[in-house]
Amino acid sequence: MSPLFACLRSPRFPAAAVAVAKDFSPRLQRYRDDSVVLDVGGLGRLLGEPPIIAEELDRAMRLASKTCSASKNSLEHAIGVAPTQVAAMLLSSARPGVAVATDDVPAALAPLRLETLRHVVAEMHGGTLRRGAAVTRAATFWESAEKAFEVAERWGLTTIG
Repeated sequence: MSPLFACLRSPRFPAAAVAVAKDFSPRLQRYRDDSVVLDVGGLGRLLGEPPIIAEELDRAMRLASKTCSASKNSLEHAIGVAPTQVAAMLLSSARPGVAVATDDVPAALAPLRLETLRHVVAEMHGGTLRRGAAVTRAATFWESAEKAFEVAERWGLTTIG
């Protein structure tokens, strides 16, 4: 069983993303209010290949939107499915809809903007900044990451790849 993760984002109805994630996996981690990463590696036997898993997550998110909102508009959400948590988060941060990358993950991430990576790094380590003893280590990491993004910007780099 290969590792596989999904990231669900729902800015308008974050509770829907968490509820859907809990329906699919007991192993999840919430980032910020509108983002949750879940381990979907064990769903291959039950649902099938990663694109099918992504479709099922999308269907569940659309169903959740109907219960969360009385409007006829579908819930704006993003789903990323990839072999690593960070790749799944990057895919879901890049654009609304469903994105799956399992074969050539570097090629799938290469066109994404560095600003997307900056956003995900801040999202992942922003929560750490609020934890007592880890404040110094997390703050130092974030300062280093910010300097790296500034250098990349000065060099004219705009995409991950």
